[in-house]
Amino acid sequence: TWVFSWRMKKEDGNIKWEIEPNFDEYFPGLLAGIMDLTKKVDFSGKLPIEKLKEETTRFCTPFYPEIEKTLPRWAELKNMSEGSVTNHVLRMLYCLLIDPEYPSFSDREKNIFKWVVLLHDIKKKGTPILPPSARDYSHPYTSAIETLNVFNSFYKIEESSPETWKKLSHLQKLIKAAITEKYLPLLNKMDEILTEAMSIMPKTSFCFLVFKLVIIHQALPTLEEFHYPVQFIDKEIQKNVDLDFLRLLRIVMINDSINYHIPSPEKQKYYRDGLEKLLQKAK
Repeated sequence: TWVFSWRMKKEDGNIKWEIEPNFDEYFPGLLAGIMDLTKKVDFSGKLPIEKLKEETTRFCTPFYPEIEKTLPRWAELKNMSEGSVTNHVLRMLYCLLIDPEYPSFSDREKNIFKWVVLLHDIKKKGTPILPPSARDYSHPYTSAIETLNVFNSFYKIEESSPETWKKLSHLQKLIKAAITEKYLPLLNKMDEILTEAMSIMPKTSFCFLVFKLVIIHQALPTLEEFHYPVQFIDKEIQKNVDLDFLRLLRIVMINDSINYHIPSPEKQKYYRDGLEKLLQKAK
């Protein structure tokens, strides 16, 4: 059964999602597994990162069928790069739940964060599709496309409002056209993509915020050792990232990265502090 309701409002021809899908009700087993991990396995010291990977697999793998029921792509993703992508996603969820700032967010924001964690790399490519040395820099864009497919399955958009689905399909084509043959996204298309998205989904809606967090999650400058070849410049940051959105984006970016450094509190602090300085550009 769906854990939300939706209504159509005729004034602008779009579907408006007023009650949002509750992550905790879709993935109760996974959430329980992650909570057990946070309580029973202490990674505040200097345990090897491989130990965290092993424990994450042990605690969470039993709940993969639960994830695949809502996100069928997970069945393919778990085989990418020998399971490292899905393991990263689940470590990010672990980091989010123990983030000292997490309790300060509203229940709605926490729900948005958890959905973004599962969706932000949902279409990421790795081995055997790509060679071991290659990186899929386009995955925020392809994952955003898949996020729209997930929304369609939630809200039955294609059946309930064919015109809205037509607009979302056009948005997906815009995103796909912004990806080069080298798996690099074209950031000069971002304004067009976000403008199109806002013409379909309200700017403050659950759907738009999840979509935007997914597609932008690697577009801000980061520390040099985590540099991505395609990123916003200062004026693009100011245009596309306001303070309200930045408040959400910074938590996504921090936990997307520090899960690689859980055994090292010093490395976590170094990365968090450095990212904070860079994010000030958006202010």
